[in-house]
Amino acid sequence: MAEGRRTILVAGPPFRGYLGMIADAFTKCGLETAVLEWQYMKRNLGEEIMYYSSQGYRTRLGNARDKANALALERAVLDRSPDYVLVVKAADLTDKTVAHCADSGTKTVLWAYDSAAEFPVIGRAAPKYDLVYTYEPADIEALSRTCFPKLLPMAFDPRYYFRKTGRESKSLDICFVGAVDMYPQRRRLLRHISDRLREKTIGVWTDCAHWYSHKRVRDMLVFGPKRNVEIHRQTLDHASINDIYNRSRICVNVHHRQSVRAVNPRTFEILGSGGLLITDRRLDEIEGFEGGEGYVHYSDEAELMDWLGMLLEDDQKSQRIADAGHLAAGTHTYEQRAQEILDALR
Repeated sequence: MAEGRRTILVAGPPFRGYLGMIADAFTKCGLETAVLEWQYMKRNLGEEIMYYSSQGYRTRLGNARDKANALALERAVLDRSPDYVLVVKAADLTDKTVAHCADSGTKTVLWAYDSAAEFPVIGRAAPKYDLVYTYEPADIEALSRTCFPKLLPMAFDPRYYFRKTGRESKSLDICFVGAVDMYPQRRRLLRHISDRLREKTIGVWTDCAHWYSHKRVRDMLVFGPKRNVEIHRQTLDHASINDIYNRSRICVNVHHRQSVRAVNPRTFEILGSGGLLITDRRLDEIEGFEGGEGYVHYSDEAELMDWLGMLLEDDQKSQRIADAGHLAAGTHTYEQRAQEILDALR
């Protein structure tokens, strides 16, 4: 690493490229940055069956994975001796790593973007870090028993999510991007929308599957031969997702069960792209959205359908909401999150 520049090691899972986005944000803030990606343990068919049939096996496998990640982080810290270490998600630092960081002046930061209730390693690890951030407001009270956590929501990278110049014509009425197979509430909601809005075009982009996969059979069972629904099973890059948001009149966001009050990255990506966000989560605890402006919140299926009907018939109102959301999202980039962390470290 370059002499004279502050250095940071950013460690965490390689999920959807978010680790690289966060690392690039610190580079923009003037730091020399290195990245350590967690290595997930691959499972053969027998282990896969055990994983989904045995809670005890899942726990043992998770503990082994957490230990391997902590040891990998320890080796990286010992080799590099960075000024700062940012762990995205969580790793339970070993006593050796904590002692080395204290002796070398390395500051450690945890940014948990999962729920501590869902992943106990977050609660175990938090007291060992100099700074603790969580995306989940509901975790603040629990983590406060052993450390001093701060709320730090997720964000978006404006290199990938932006409003297109000249604006494409809106060729799709409603879109949803995200996993559906393991989330019955999402499947139920999307089926309800397609049943009630048969004259509107609905696009669903979810996880990839082979042509012979049972998931395609499930798609038929859930949605049937509805002509207003297009289901795309493919792994999308961020540029493709930004295109979808830009050409959709409404972007639906449905959180999974581990988020109690937190908002997912998709929230900011939709807003950053200039899309009209309709979501099951209030953004009252997010700066710029305290008054409920810039997005639409629904509490149940009936309210969702009322909003969809109204917004699809009133393009001017829809555009005003989307414009306000896009403007407010400008203060929620990963670079701004990185700067907030650095200001607290210095």
